[in-house]
Amino acid sequence: MYTPRLPNLKVIEIIPADCAFAQSYLRQAIVEKNVATRYQSILEGIADAQAGNLADLAAVKAKWLSR
Repeated sequence: MYTPRLPNLKVIEIIPADCAFAQSYLRQAIVEKNVATRYQSILEGIADAQAGNLADLAAVKAKWLSR
């Protein structure tokens, strides 16, 4: 485990962290960002639907199948 060298600072609390902790923290941050992005997209879709901006399912399916 990496032991940081601290200058003469008054430290109240140090949270131990190693490579595995950092990777886990970053993975969790990415998941939270993805959830927030999906939630925002859902809200935008609901707003579009309420405004009457609906897509025809057959048109969307045909577009995806033509790829």
